[in-house]
Parts: sequence; C-alpha cells; structure tokens
Amino acid sequence: MPEEPQTKRRRSLGSGALIALFGLPFALFVAFLLFQRSTPDALEARLAERPELEDTLAAFRTAYPDDYRAFLARVSAVADAEGQSAAERAAGEDIRRFVAGKADAIVRAPAADLHALARAIAALVAELQRVDAGLCAQFVTQGAMEPARLPAPASRAIGRMNAQFLTAARGGEAGGSPRGPLSPPDTAAWLQRMAAIDPALVRQAQTGGAADMRPARLCANGVTVHRAAAELPEAQAANVMAHLVRQSFGGAGAATQ
Repeated sequence: MPEEPQTKRRRSLGSGALIALFGLPFALFVAFLLFQRSTPDALEARLAERPELEDTLAAFRTAYPDDYRAFLARVSAVADAEGQSAAERAAGEDIRRFVAGKADAIVRAPAADLHALARAIAALVAELQRVDAGLCAQFVTQGAMEPARLPAPASRAIGRMNAQFLTAARGGEAGGSPRGPLSPPDTAAWLQRMAAIDPALVRQAQTGGAADMRPARLCANGVTVHRAAAELPEAQAANVMAHLVRQSFGGAGAATQ
C-alpha cells in the first residue's frame, strides 16, 4: 500500500536564446551548472522539499541507513542521466519497491507500530475524501494513485503513511512475531465498528446487494473500512492491519495459528 511522488516541471530558455541575449560565455556557464553531477546530499535536500517525501525520507534514513544511502546513490545516478523529474519518479518507484519487499516484516511488526500504520492510512483516506473523491477511490480500491496536484496536507499525509510503513517494517525485523489469518473475533469486532460508522455499507455486504461503484461511494467505503480498523483496540487493530497488508501484497507474512 505505499504512493508515487509528484513531478515538478521547470521551463528554461533554449541555448539559442541564451546566446542571443548574453553571449556564448554565459551560455556555457549555465550549461555547466545544469549538467554538473548530482551529489546524494544535494539530491536529498531537493527531494525533502516535497511534502510527501519529507517524513518518508526521514523514516527511511532512521530505519534503514545503509539502504537509504544506496537509494540516494541510485536516484542520484538517474538525476545525472535523465534529470530531476526522472529522479523524483525514480525515488517514488524505488521506495514503493522497497516497502513491498518488506511486507513480511510489516505483518510481523509490533502491535503499536501496526496500529500507528492503521491510523496513518485512515487519516490519509479521510484527507483524500476532502480533496478528491476520485483519487480517494483509486487509492482504496487499487492501493495506489497518481498524486498530481494534491494540496500540501494530503501530500504530507502520504508521507506520514509511508513513514509508518518503514517504521513498522523495521520493528517487525527487530522483534516482531508471526500473525495468523484474521480470526473470527477480530473480524466481528471490525465489522461491528464499521456498522457503527456506516450501517448501510455493512447491510449491503451482508445482503449481497448491488454495489455502488461511484467514486464518492467507493471512497466513503474506504474511509469506513480504514477508520474502523484504526479505532479498534491496539491488538485487534494490529491484526486487521496485518490482514490488509497481506491483501495488498499478495499474502505476505501469512502464518498458521
């Protein structure tokens, strides 16, 4: 369930215009500035300016310092070869792959970490509902979205969610324990909480009626599902979150009870 950063496009004068306005020496100086090699520190500073990356990068650096340095080196190479916009895309793709590769560890994370992840996802979905029901529906049904033109609060919510994924992964590796499939008592508690938030959603699921596939309804359903998980007691919230992670990452961390 981790998301792709926004791209920033910058316009610049063509070399012909530079030469015409300021002469060849100035044009060559500008070319030198534009094509000098990126350093990991400089790239990190630029990436951290993105609201959806600030918390993500801080958590990545803290939880996985060696992997983080390797990540910056890879993305710096992309910046040198293809430019800053390509580097920003590569950063998002790299982080998503890294988190997906940690799915087993996330499922094993301590209950407090998984509960914090559940709250972060619930907050993100609620923020997306306020901003754009279409993007919200895309996220809750597909686990990903194109975050173009999101306002800063929603972008920061993406960053906080990604940071919690990384924190949970580190916690699962450091001292987590296997979790089995979602138990009937945990399922019942989750459904009961959903029914308290949105009775119509649970009735529709129980009766098998035709689902409302409009984006606003899909978004509202996602808000209910994630809010209900976040509002459960910590141990149950952790088990529900592990279940959702397994669904998102294809059965990761499944264990028998």
